[in-house]
Amino acid sequence: MRSDDIVNVMYRENFLRFSQSACVQRFFNSEKAMQGNKIRRQIAFAELRSATSSVGSRRKKLLDDHVNDGNFRALLRMRISCGDTNLKEHVENTPLNAKYFSPEILNNIIKICGIIIQDDLVKKTNDAKCFADLVDSTTDISVTEQILLCVRYVTQGDRSFSLREDFLELFPIKTATGRNLGNHILNALSSLGVNCTNLCGQGYDWASSMSGCFNGVQIVIKETNPTALYVHWKPHSLKLALMRASNVPAIRNYLGTVKSVITQIAILVCKKK
Repeated sequence: MRSDDIVNVMYRENFLRFSQSACVQRFFNSEKAMQGNKIRRQIAFAELRSATSSVGSRRKKLLDDHVNDGNFRALLRMRISCGDTNLKEHVENTPLNAKYFSPEILNNIIKICGIIIQDDLVKKTNDAKCFADLVDSTTDISVTEQILLCVRYVTQGDRSFSLREDFLELFPIKTATGRNLGNHILNALSSLGVNCTNLCGQGYDWASSMSGCFNGVQIVIKETNPTALYVHWKPHSLKLALMRASNVPAIRNYLGTVKSVITQIAILVCKKK
């Protein structure tokens, strides 16, 4: 899984929180010049906007030897063309080492936003007093096993309750045994500040390393959290049912049509944004 994909997962539904967070306000107000604060805010907005719209932000070379300098710079040019004189002044007259355009600076902005969102989700998880961990794995391009750690909890509103499932962290692992995975999950939750004594549920697939009743992850976690009940992760059950049903040609064609419709809707939504 690429870093851009991870960014999309973490920020798609939490983008507005970036501009409202007190931590971000301190980040932008760390220097005295308010003009610089406005410029940094616009640059951060353009970078995060490209990240949350499922489009790349970096430059790339096209087949005809022309260079596309990326959606991030395109968004800045759009703001300038709409009459943003402050940003135009910054682009034209600021030295290169103070433009905030380098990949290193942009990656730092994304990391800061990630920490802010992650801390907020951890606080919500702890406030819920009980939660379940949801874990799955994927292999990246370097054939490294990556573990996706999510939590499920209930939040209380003024007149209703809502069930939340949030992504917390993705971390690599070298040895995918049940005990090693279980220890990594507990260590990851603790390092993030999650109160593991509130862990009351576990949701994984049916792999032996996860669901094994002797050395699986569920048993390792139950050793320290006896109330953490393991259940087969419902989305994985649905996936298995769809895979089995796809042996029927009519169902397979129907699912292909649904996939195409969803893809087109997603494209239209991104264009509308």
